[in-house]
Amino acid sequence: TAVAEKKKLDDATKINALGQIDVGRSKLMLWHRPTLRSGRLLKDLRGVTMIITAQAKRESPQDVRKICEQFGMKHFWIELNGANQALLCDKAVLKYMRKRIRELLTILKENEEVALIHCAAGIHRTGSLGYTLLRLAANDPLNKEQAYAALKIMREDTWKGVGDW
Repeated sequence: TAVAEKKKLDDATKINALGQIDVGRSKLMLWHRPTLRSGRLLKDLRGVTMIITAQAKRESPQDVRKICEQFGMKHFWIELNGANQALLCDKAVLKYMRKRIRELLTILKENEEVALIHCAAGIHRTGSLGYTLLRLAANDPLNKEQAYAALKIMREDTWKGVGDW
């Protein structure tokens, strides 16, 4: 239908506008939760090889894993039930996040992935995780200001939504 074609064109335009930043031997991008259509476009237009999901179990991350399997992409899930300050200051959450981020950094450092981080809207959890990876980047860690500026390059909607948060 005409509506579906317009949506596909809109998605393609937005996907083509995504910036990439080096993390290790990999490239990193930010986006919102991919659909089957946008998953195909991410693979075809930008060569995405890995999708990183930052969502709670109740948000059905296995659906994204299925999209990855269908298009031959890797999937890495970080179970994250939100991105509020109380949650991110919880000791158990921090311990889990440190472990998963170390695992992810190892993958990004040792492999040549085109990786995409997403949560639901691609704002707070996506921005927090992207910012953290940029600050810890294996090849050239960024300072606070550089990491925040890099979010704008990667996806302006994420940068705007994160703000000084």
